[in-house]
Amino acid sequence: MKWMRLICSCLVCIGCVSMLMTHSADARRKPKKKKEAPVEVLVDSAQQARKHLFFGSRYLKNKQYEDAETQLTRSWDYDQSNGKTAYYLGKLAHETEKYDEAVSWFEKGIELAPESKNTQNAYYFIAQIYVLRQERLLAIDTYKKLLTYDSDHETKILYVHALVSLYVEEGDYESALTYARQWSELEPDNADVRDTVAKLALSTGEEDEAMEEMERLFQMNPSDFATLERLAGMYVRQGATTKAFEAYQKLRKNQPSNYLFLDQALTLGKQL
Repeated sequence: MKWMRLICSCLVCIGCVSMLMTHSADARRKPKKKKEAPVEVLVDSAQQARKHLFFGSRYLKNKQYEDAETQLTRSWDYDQSNGKTAYYLGKLAHETEKYDEAVSWFEKGIELAPESKNTQNAYYFIAQIYVLRQERLLAIDTYKKLLTYDSDHETKILYVHALVSLYVEEGDYESALTYARQWSELEPDNADVRDTVAKLALSTGEEDEAMEEMERLFQMNPSDFATLERLAGMYVRQGATTKAFEAYQKLRKNQPSNYLFLDQALTLGKQL
């Protein structure tokens, strides 16, 4: 019996030692942590992108297009989330007459940085490309977007003038008149603008507005007898006999040999 108890004790000791050795080995075999990308790599990539963008923009400004393309492309390869790089790649394509690429880059720049100060310029370049390619409806939409920006007085005139011209080319005189009115508000003393509003008003059947604009035109330039002649004819059609008579009197004095003016003045005088 003593021998049996001794053997059992030995077996228990061996089991305990085995368990301790297993636990110790498991403790040494702890799972390795995954290696994370060093933050320095990302920072270095962004710095490289900014560096190449700086040199690329300088080369572009100096019209060194090959060098500009090399630097800007490298900048884009390092960082494809920078709307400014896309904008400058668009400018490069625009200046080298690669217009499809230019539109694509400008649109990408707008998408990446819609609040950037370059966005308005990007839209303007896109509008110019559409006008050049005679894609007038696309140009109109782009100029309308440009009008939503808080631009200076001269820039607003540029946009509105472009819209008037594009709508006239499209044959949409009512829309052209809408923007011509805005143009006249921006330049109330511009005779050419008043003349444009008057002609568009006549084309759309707004004769009263056309007459009002012509009267302002003649007040601004009393030697504008072409406008006065049109006014005289409108006065006759509307039955404004006194105004018509006075207009033909002025026209007759300016051209005494014009018997049509004399005849009209005599006829209107008899009616009065």
